[in-house]
Amino acid sequence: TGLGTLVAQVVFMTRRIVRIVMIDDDEDDFTLVRDLLARSLYITYQLHWSRTYEEGLARVRTGCDDVLIVDHRLNGHTGLDLLKVLKSEDIRK
Repeated sequence: TGLGTLVAQVVFMTRRIVRIVMIDDDEDDFTLVRDLLARSLYITYQLHWSRTYEEGLARVRTGCDDVLIVDHRLNGHTGLDLLKVLKSEDIRK
């Protein structure tokens, strides 16, 4: 039981899972974010990709995610439109 083992135990015990929904119609953007988040050593990210405004809004309404990443332009809607709907429905998560 050396220092390396102790550090590994502390990291394992403090490891956190952050659930993220990403609403973006561009697969390249999703892939970039997914790959960057995968590099994290201390936090595990579960990234869910919603490709449309409607799909993303439905996902956010479930309340199962910790973080929202939203594109500005979403096929006839904007990310700001989505945020306004969430605010009007008092969805703050």
